[in-house]
Amino acid sequence: MVVSLVVSMSTGVLWASVQPVLEPELRSKFGLSQEISALIFLLIPLSYTITTPLVGKALNKYKSFDLIYMMMIAYGICGVDFVFMGPSPLFLNLPRPLWLLLLTLFIQGILTAFVVIPSMELAFNKCGININNEQTPDAALMAMISGMWLSAYAVGEFLGPTISGVVAEYANFGWAMTVYSFMCLAFVLMMIIIKLYECMKKNRPSHKTSGENTQTDDIPMITVDECKPLLK
Repeated sequence: MVVSLVVSMSTGVLWASVQPVLEPELRSKFGLSQEISALIFLLIPLSYTITTPLVGKALNKYKSFDLIYMMMIAYGICGVDFVFMGPSPLFLNLPRPLWLLLLTLFIQGILTAFVVIPSMELAFNKCGININNEQTPDAALMAMISGMWLSAYAVGEFLGPTISGVVAEYANFGWAMTVYSFMCLAFVLMMIIIKLYECMKKNRPSHKTSGENTQTDDIPMITVDECKPLLK
């Protein structure tokens, strides 16, 4: 549940990170008008809207696929996407024509769908709710989980523009996207640590169970023939 809330907040951060600093970048570097810039802002929600139902169908079809692995891959690609979106000053002479910027914005919407849908399903699964089950889930519990998830997402939407504005004011657009690229890599590292902990916990022998078995083995078994009545 905690992992899902952290992912939800980070998704809000990454979703709202580009919006406050994208329009000045389009105007200063490419000389685009406000009308054209407004159309470019539709690329992220458009790709997200197209990809979301496809991700939902994929999760229903391939139920054995690990949700954390899916989010890990999405965050890794998203980190590379931010590098080309900037472009990152860490990579000198990295070109960024207008078509590449539009492509990175479109890809970001796709990757957001591969993070949002699995994180919501992960939150439900951790609380024992299976949406695909024929039984009707607890509506009150689902409402509470959804409220917590949306609250974490709202916090991320507040932090995203704040971080972007501060970094872009004292540096530039490229450094702001570099910061978010490192944030994506940090989330990938966090999920790797979580999976390693789960594997170690799964492979750890259960000493309590073995102790209980030895205790029960020491108890002698009493047969029916050994039971004699006290009074005749």
